[in-house]
Amino acid sequence: MSTSIGQSTFENQLDSMVREFVKEKLETIMKEEMESFFTHEHPELKNQKNGFYTRQLDTRYGRLENLRVPREMPFKPSYFLHTNVEKSG
Repeated sequence: MSTSIGQSTFENQLDSMVREFVKEKLETIMKEEMESFFTHEHPELKNQKNGFYTRQLDTRYGRLENLRVPREMPFKPSYFLHTNVEKSG
């Protein structure tokens, strides 16, 4: 017995997987950028863990919901300096 899913269901699932992949990679890049900021660029600054705030980001792959952005002052992810990012909620 073979199982098949409709084309639109497959496309929706694929779109969702791509958005999740992009979201995970962006969150990883921001975390690594923050660590580099405090470790290599500004070791004199004390890194105080303040958790995350969430944002929505529209991409060519669709809207990324609840993107976790590190909240570490004075660090700000360079990507968000050049884009309009909406607050989640």
